[in-house]
Amino acid sequence: MKKLSVILAIIILIIVGGGVIYASTKDSQVFDVFYSPEVRKHREIARLQKKFFPESISGYILSSRDLDKIRVEDEECSEMRYDIDSSSGTQDRREVCIQEILGEYRQSGGNTIIFVHLAHYTKGSEVSKELTEKFVKKEKLGTFSVFHWEPHEIGWFPSSSFNLINIQEGTWELDGSGGENYRYLLPADGNNPVLQYYLQKYPPAS
Repeated sequence: MKKLSVILAIIILIIVGGGVIYASTKDSQVFDVFYSPEVRKHREIARLQKKFFPESISGYILSSRDLDKIRVEDEECSEMRYDIDSSSGTQDRREVCIQEILGEYRQSGGNTIIFVHLAHYTKGSEVSKELTEKFVKKEKLGTFSVFHWEPHEIGWFPSSSFNLINIQEGTWELDGSGGENYRYLLPADGNNPVLQYYLQKYPPAS
């Protein structure tokens, strides 16, 4: 009888302990094998969101109309013209490929919206950087050097984790049909807390 009680106690400990371990690690990639391919994709996106996109940043809330709170874009490639000899006008064409993770933050109680693009170059990273350095003017934002690709955008090449970060600032409003309109009427000044969070966490390489 005593032996049976010990065995039952061990079984209970194993069940309870296993439940605690699963509860604390259920989002781990180890458990993906128990799910369908579609659910695995959602789980991977959820892990990326947890790692790189806080639920809120100083009054801005991570927002989405979909099941996933962030979007993982498909790889996009484009051909860029690259000067070999500017004096003769000789050019080469290089393919640049990029993959982005996109998060959308909305101001709580306001209509300001911030889009955060975290990107990896899968091809042509150096070409893109060189062309940006050559044709896009650097500006100072505090102690950091950043780029304005468009008036409502501020971007930089971070020193780690990603090849490119681009932040877009705008506003949103509901239209008559219940849809949403986005406007980018004012130039980005970099003072919003979302941009400051990413600038401090992933500072420019130079």
